[in-house]
Amino acid sequence: MHRMTVMLCIFLAGCQQQVPVPLTDSSPVLRESFAKIMQDFLAKIGKNQSQDEMELSEVKLSKTIAQLRRVSPGFLQASPQQEQRFERGQFEDVSNLQDIQKMLQVFRDFEIELLPLSEFVVEQYQVDGYQGVQLEVTKQLLETEKARLIDHLS
Repeated sequence: MHRMTVMLCIFLAGCQQQVPVPLTDSSPVLRESFAKIMQDFLAKIGKNQSQDEMELSEVKLSKTIAQLRRVSPGFLQASPQQEQRFERGQFEDVSNLQDIQKMLQVFRDFEIELLPLSEFVVEQYQVDGYQGVQLEVTKQLLETEKARLIDHLS
């Protein structure tokens, strides 16, 4: 029995070893796209708000990113290799689209209510048919929703 426990520990330790991907603070490409999404969102909800509440300052953008990172630490981050691809306009649209569709299906199946920003992004994605960087940001935002749900269920 002791031998089986040791072998299981060695196996699990080997499975958990992952080479960490170096991350930048925020991908400039992803951050710029997210800032545009935030501006559009604030314009939509700002009909009954003051001008100050509608403006997207760097502080407000940074606070929003920090809040989302509390749930999903990798939000808007990219490895140097990913950032190079992003700067060249190379995104994994097919994979991102599949991931988005799967997440949206789960949210619908279980009648999960999304946060207003995520709801807005999903509406825009469905109307505009996002591609490239917008699709990447949409996927990452929905991943924060998934992480939020997992945290809530834990």
